[in-house]
Amino acid sequence: MASRERETEQLKESLDMLKREVDTLRVAVTKDHAPWYKQVPIIVSVIALLFSFGTTYVAYKKAEIEDIRNSRTELRGLLQRLSELPIENVDYGATYAQDPTRKQIVAGILTQENSILSQQAAEIALSLPPGYISAAEHYALAVGLSNSYDLDTALVFFSNAANMSNNLNIAGASLRGAANLLFAHNNIQAGRERYRDALELSEKLASKTDYEKAYNRILTLTAWSISEASTGNTKKAAKLLDEAETLLMSNDPSMTGLRAEYGPQ
Repeated sequence: MASRERETEQLKESLDMLKREVDTLRVAVTKDHAPWYKQVPIIVSVIALLFSFGTTYVAYKKAEIEDIRNSRTELRGLLQRLSELPIENVDYGATYAQDPTRKQIVAGILTQENSILSQQAAEIALSLPPGYISAAEHYALAVGLSNSYDLDTALVFFSNAANMSNNLNIAGASLRGAANLLFAHNNIQAGRERYRDALELSEKLASKTDYEKAYNRILTLTAWSISEASTGNTKKAAKLLDEAETLLMSNDPSMTGLRAEYGPQ
């Protein structure tokens, strides 16, 4: 009897132990299959990961903004120097007017500097996101590239300036610059189209004054006349110059002599 009671007690203890193990296993299984959002360690890890992504993105944007700011500063400095070079070339030309050798050497040095700086400025401009360079800066860069005879790249920046500007002077000068380069490339028809586009600006930009519109047309007709004369088309050049002079006289009768100054010789 006593022996049976001991066996019963041992069986009860075994059952209790098994129950505890089952309960422990149930808790473990339930824990492993609980939704991730109910598991604190996972939530903490996700929050840490999101925070890491956030701080990394903020750091990246700050670095990007700083890079853009530095590039803009460098570009402005290059464009300022490029705008000074033609003036220096004229000044040195006058200074060494009686010394052709020295004049030619100085002109060559300035041309080389212009070429280096304009290429560097173009690389910076092309690396910047859209909207960070003004139409005036595109135009200034196009002029610098033209002075270093990089005509293809200059055409790109002249076109950019013309397309993005609502300023009649900048847009008109850009189209005339592009037209002049196209004539230089012997792409006469495309050059004429750019000159026509420049003339049409006087009507497209309706907010401009009549004086500005007339001034744009006069400059465009005169530049077009010079381009046509350079190809030997003196008849068309004379017709364009007559139109420019007539328009000039109607706006300022004191201004005469366009033909004497710009006409075919």
